[in-house]
Amino acid sequence: MLNKVIIIDDSLFDRSLIERLVKKYSFADKVTSYNDARDAIEYLQLVKNEPVEFPSMIFLDIYMPMMNGFEFLDKYMELPEGVRDLCTVIMISSTFRIEDSQRMSIYPAVKKFLYKPFSAQMLLELQELYVLNS
Repeated sequence: MLNKVIIIDDSLFDRSLIERLVKKYSFADKVTSYNDARDAIEYLQLVKNEPVEFPSMIFLDIYMPMMNGFEFLDKYMELPEGVRDLCTVIMISSTFRIEDSQRMSIYPAVKKFLYKPFSAQMLLELQELYVLNS
């Protein structure tokens, strides 16, 4: 079980769905959701010196107003490397372009891309990967 998961998505439906699944399958002790990536990066900057509060995984939507997923990742890369190493980023979106794949590849924290809608099967596969890699 992960210590903490953060969901960053401007869609209330998608945030709620992932949050319910994380809780139902005991994927993490804590789950926090943000509809604005700016709020999430602000939180991460506040807890960057508190590894216990830093999430183990972030579910990050690509296409959001105000700050998209790639803009979030640019800010995320400014955090100390040791803190970033504690977290895995899973990109999520209902659409995917080849440019997105190329852009994702420059961010070492991004480990996987998943299509929306998010499902229990996706979470169970992530849970299996996490257990095998931890």
